[in-house]
Amino acid sequence: MPLHRFRNIALAGAAVSLGAVPVVAHSATHRCERVFAVTHLELTTGRADVAPAGPSVGDTHSFQGPVYRPGTRNVTGSIMGIGTTAAIDVPTAGNETRAVQVVFALPDLTSQIDVGGFAVYPMTSATVARNSVTIRPITGGTGRFTGVRGYLRTVHFARGYFRQEFHLVRACR
Repeated sequence: MPLHRFRNIALAGAAVSLGAVPVVAHSATHRCERVFAVTHLELTTGRADVAPAGPSVGDTHSFQGPVYRPGTRNVTGSIMGIGTTAAIDVPTAGNETRAVQVVFALPDLTSQIDVGGFAVYPMTSATVARNSVTIRPITGGTGRFTGVRGYLRTVHFARGYFRQEFHLVRACR
């Protein structure tokens, strides 16, 4: 068979099979969405300062503490994580950008929500600034959160407490 005839047959076959995939995938699943929140106070933090002394790329910041049902003091799980300074004076002087990996264990380590991404922090603070909102991607989960994606909206209020609002999406049948 001449090569040009084979190429036309292959392209036609690819077009037919590509056209059928979305129909099959769409009819088998749809998106399930869920939004909920937890709150927490200032967390226990630690910092490892790499050379040069003071804020610099590579510094690590760890944190952990309990999370609560909004409006109560009923512990519903925990938050723990680590951030690494990736840039100094970015996006503005006096701030730094940190790559952060956060894990929410709700209620324990068998059901986790993993959050990643970057956020802006004041160089002199272990936390994001008060009166700020930060949005980061949810990268996955375990247990009852297996297969989730979405985003986490973090609000740090002027009084010092945090609201962590989860916007979860997963494929469901």
